[in-house]
Amino acid sequence: MVNSALMRKLNLWNFPVFDLERLIPERVLTLTAFKVFDECSLLSHFNIDIHKFLNFFSLLEDGYWKRNPCLSLSHKLLHKVT
Repeated sequence: MVNSALMRKLNLWNFPVFDLERLIPERVLTLTAFKVFDECSLLSHFNIDIHKFLNFFSLLEDGYWKRNPCLSLSHKLLHKVT
C-alpha cells in the first residue's frame, strides 16, 4: 500500500498532496476519498459498499484522465488553489 506515514498526515492542513500524487498519480483521489470516508466512519454509517465506492471514484479519475490527458492532477489542483 501507500506510505502509511504519509497517509497519517491526511488530516493536517499542510498535507503533502503532491507527494502522494507522485506515489500514485492516477489514483490519488480514490485513495484520499477512501481514507477520509473510512477514518470518519462514513462507509459504515451510510452502509456504503466498499467495492462500489472504489469503483465510483476510479471511474471519476479514469474519466478525468481521458478528457484531460495532457494535464496532471497536480496541474488541476494548482489551478483550483490559485
